[in-house]
This record gives sequence, structure tokens and C-alpha cells, in this order.
Amino acid sequence: MAIQAAPTSFFIPVEIPIIVGKDLMIADQSFTQTRGKVKAKGTYNLHIKLCNPGC
Repeated sequence: MAIQAAPTSFFIPVEIPIIVGKDLMIADQSFTQTRGKVKAKGTYNLHIKLCNPGC
């Protein structure tokens, strides 16, 4: 089972693996992206953690 994002013209679809336990579901994923060139460059880090029930 995985959470999927809808594709858009700016982003690619992603899959986030889900760990299913007896009483808990956890989806946990980190993403890193670098954009730009030498003069203007940015590195983006995103960490997503979803829990049901709460973490």
C-alpha cells in the first residue's frame, strides 16, 4: 500500500510506503531537491510523517 500524489506539470508523482501494524499505520518519507545554477541555487528538504492514530 502507498500514498500517491496526483501528477502536475511541475511535480512528478511520488509514492510513500506505508507500514501497517496491529494498531498503527505510518507513512514516512524524506525528499531532497536542488534547483538553480551557480549564482542562484536552492536545496529543498521535505520530511513527511503521517500516522493513524497520531504519532
